[in-house]
Amino acid sequence: MIYDKINHIDYAAEVKEMTPMFNEFKNMVNVHKDGWIIYKDGHEETLKYGMTEIKEKEYYDNKNIVSIVLPDSVKSIGNSAFWWCTELESVIIPDSVTDIRGWAFNGCSKLKNITMSSKITYIDGWTFNGCRSLESITIPNSVTYIGENAFNGCRALQSITIPDNVTKIYDNPFVGCNLNLQISSQNKYFKVVDNNLYSADGKTLISYMPKENETEFDVPEGVTAIANNIFKDCGKLEKITIPGSVRAIGCDAFWWCTNLKSIAIPEGVKSIGNGTFCHCSSLTEIRIPKSVAAIEFMAFHNCETLSDVYYGGSKSDWNKIKIEKNNKKLKGLFGRAKIHYNCK
Repeated sequence: MIYDKINHIDYAAEVKEMTPMFNEFKNMVNVHKDGWIIYKDGHEETLKYGMTEIKEKEYYDNKNIVSIVLPDSVKSIGNSAFWWCTELESVIIPDSVTDIRGWAFNGCSKLKNITMSSKITYIDGWTFNGCRSLESITIPNSVTYIGENAFNGCRALQSITIPDNVTKIYDNPFVGCNLNLQISSQNKYFKVVDNNLYSADGKTLISYMPKENETEFDVPEGVTAIANNIFKDCGKLEKITIPGSVRAIGCDAFWWCTNLKSIAIPEGVKSIGNGTFCHCSSLTEIRIPKSVAAIEFMAFHNCETLSDVYYGGSKSDWNKIKIEKNNKKLKGLFGRAKIHYNCK
């Protein structure tokens, strides 16, 4: 039989349909398909089968690309490969791709549709940052890791399901999203409670999904760690209650919470990390426990209304705290907040 002599077939991207004879034997051989790029002016560029990677920044800031189908020889997509391709609307990534690096589609603000490879093992940090038109995406079961801010600002996303094999979610990958968050019934590492993402044991709050018109949020008792970026850009929140069980609060946790007016950090927390309350422009008072030994870079940057700090230790204890740069309300020469000592 003639099919026995065929090892593989290459065919051009322009071929959209096959004859019944081809369909009869296409699964018996290795079928290799070219890819293509469609530009705003309507012309097409063929991406020939055989290329194995899209290099770092290869199409960086290309504002003429509308659609991409990658050839099924591509194995990796480099860091920032399609950064700021602001006219890009659709992408098809074949199953040959196992590696998509961070920032790959950063700022692709018109990207609506993406077909993901079913073989990728991770979604790197900031991969889809700023893809505000992205309406849906399926995370394949092959994924084990989702990185920081992976879907930051994907405002059009309606829902995401964390699949079976994801074992690590770094910080809050859904900053600026308001989607329906679901967990596969087979995933043993995470859980969703009231549309917020926690570790399976409930001890780490990983992602907070703001509800419409929600102005207050109580972190559940029993939570011991609050992830980086957890309430970032939650401009409607006026009050956040942190229980006494919390021992660690991540960097940038309350960044741009512009309506947050007061907050109390529980005893046992040892540091206030980089950017924790940065741009909390309505914050007037805060309670800081004696256990805090460090206030890191920009923790209270641009907190111009901060007037009162209620500290759990003495003045001598306060002076031992390592306060880093860009915290002028705590250590500046002028306009400092008033520190109240020995407050419980």
